Amino acid sequence: MDSIPPHPIEKTGLSPATRPSLLARLHQPGGDTRWEQDWREFHDLYQPLLLRFARREGLDEEQAKDVVQEIFVGISKSLPEFNYDPARCRFKTWLYRVAKNKVVGHRRRQRCQLPELLADTGGSAVTRPENLADTFTLEPDAAWNADFEMGLLEAARRHAGRRVNVMNFRLYLYHVVQGHDVDATVAAFRESGVTAAQVHLAKSRVLKLVKEELERLQEKHGE
Repeated sequence: MDSIPPHPIEKTGLSPATRPSLLARLHQPGGDTRWEQDWREFHDLYQPLLLRFARREGLDEEQAKDVVQEIFVGISKSLPEFNYDPARCRFKTWLYRVAKNKVVGHRRRQRCQLPELLADTGGSAVTRPENLADTFTLEPDAAWNADFEMGLLEAARRHAGRRVNVMNFRLYLYHVVQGHDVDATVAAFRESGVTAAQVHLAKSRVLKLVKEELERLQEKHGE
């Protein structure tokens, strides 16, 4: 299902750099319940982003799934020795570089042409594979940045939805996310006796929670 873009009144506000606390916790060896929960959150949040990226890079569905699995396996194995340095690059950039290099490796194994695959978004193609795989020079493209931000926002919406009653969240989705005005929302929920005041209240309550959840995710995921 395609992502629903943020409504203009929803402010994602991704900050340029915050503490990557989730990575810090995942850095510790697994085995306890908290670690497993953190890993599941990490996996569930970034799997759609990585799958969309792999498909945009030209892989078919099965190839994309295989590459994404490789990415997560590689990350999980390297975490005990991994030292993430946000001063060198943001988490969003680091994950992009990991994903790009996995795609490069897959395409190299498939003996595909690398220059076309790794032409940068500025239009200048880099032709040497060893340079293309340089994890210190690759930069995310606009599509990756947009998908990354949308992934955090969608996760924040899901988490907020667990903290409010069902009707308030339905009103929020219909009015704010889908963009229907107050009168149209009241009409759509007429059988439930919804009033304009309830629509405004639902919007206010849920937007507050979405903002809180987004800030929490930004903190946990190093953005």
